[in-house]
Amino acid sequence: MKRKKFSGVLPPVLTPLKDAVTVDVPAMKRHTANMLDAGCAGIFVAGSTGEGPNLTERPWRQAVDAVLEAAFGRAPVYVGAIEVCSSELWKSCAC
Repeated sequence: MKRKKFSGVLPPVLTPLKDAVTVDVPAMKRHTANMLDAGCAGIFVAGSTGEGPNLTERPWRQAVDAVLEAAFGRAPVYVGAIEVCSSELWKSCAC
């Protein structure tokens, strides 16, 4: 398998929240579209901004699904699967 090189800007995105357990999905989609419209080569969600391991499963999936939907066909999406224990990590990777 030939490895594809990373190129361009691949920003880690912040997750807009309505409250502690609910992602503001329309805002997440707008934010993703704005970054892609500005020329970003891809999006990194639930990763190095620090919120990935602090989100429970429901908001983590809401954020990931919103970005995947907004970026579909436009750019690659990289998803942080960052957990504090390996059993939870495997659940995240199984989505």
